[in-house]
Amino acid sequence: MNTPSMLKRTEPRLHTIFTSKGLTLLEVLIAITMSAIILLGLYSAITTSLSTDKALHNRMIGVREYVKLAELFQRDIRSMISTPLLRKTIYGSELLFSTTHSLMYSSTRPVKVRYFIERIDGVNYLIREEMDEKGDHSISIRLLDEVEDLKFLGDSKQGWIEKILPQRSLKMVYSYKGKEWEIISGRLI
Repeated sequence: MNTPSMLKRTEPRLHTIFTSKGLTLLEVLIAITMSAIILLGLYSAITTSLSTDKALHNRMIGVREYVKLAELFQRDIRSMISTPLLRKTIYGSELLFSTTHSLMYSSTRPVKVRYFIERIDGVNYLIREEMDEKGDHSISIRLLDEVEDLKFLGDSKQGWIEKILPQRSLKMVYSYKGKEWEIISGRLI
């Protein structure tokens, strides 16, 4: 008869071997923290890039509007055939003169032109109004919106003043979307 001590063991012995098949809690926390720091840095870089892009886009819109307005205003002044009249309004200055630069007739026909600010539906617009010599026909063009101030200044020996002087340059100064812009024309007649 076999006694229990005499029986051969056929079962495999359990050996304790330490293997690293998983991550410890500390390693997981470090990896999550590092990932969060990297993602936060990427988010900050992307946000900065997008805000810079938006600011540049808005600035370019302002520059394009400036170039269009400068070309129109300078053409009007170069073609001027009368002494300009300057008036004060609640929104700044208003400039009136006659010119042969007509947008209404697409020709060199004499017209009266007026640059001024008008408030329409709560928004201030820079307007160029053109009338024929008799005053029968007119056209008004909204040049810019969100214009806060408009001034016309004449070149004098003391600098730029709010008076138009013959044979001197004329400057249009306006605030557009929070920035101040200036357009200087050539000599007046």
